[in-house]
Amino acid sequence: MNKFSARKTECIQGHMHDSKFEAERCGILHIMQKHGMISELRSQVKFDLIPAMKYGNMPNEQGVRYVADFVYVESGVTVIEDVKSEETRKNPGYIIKRKLVKQKYCTDGKTVFREYIQTKSKSRKVKKNGETY
Repeated sequence: MNKFSARKTECIQGHMHDSKFEAERCGILHIMQKHGMISELRSQVKFDLIPAMKYGNMPNEQGVRYVADFVYVESGVTVIEDVKSEETRKNPGYIIKRKLVKQKYCTDGKTVFREYIQTKSKSRKVKKNGETY
């Protein structure tokens, strides 16, 4: 269990996920792919945000990396998707990484960042380019 009370959960496809909600989303995405709604579904995809650096005689600074829960293609557009609860999406570290991903990877119109959000009422919201669906 992590600091947000999420438990590692195995999805129907046998992948381990950081939460039950993420595992459920994996199942939904696999069904969408099976029906041709999306393609090229991948999970836990790493994106380099800031490279490792060396400053003079100081020790190396590690690079900064973001790991997307899912990446897939929908209608010719690559979607970088992160599954979050309302609480975890307010995490300052996540907010900075989300902004860096958008700045570095989502400026060409061919790639978008999407948050799949679990609300307190358990209903699902998807934020797509700042709009909630």
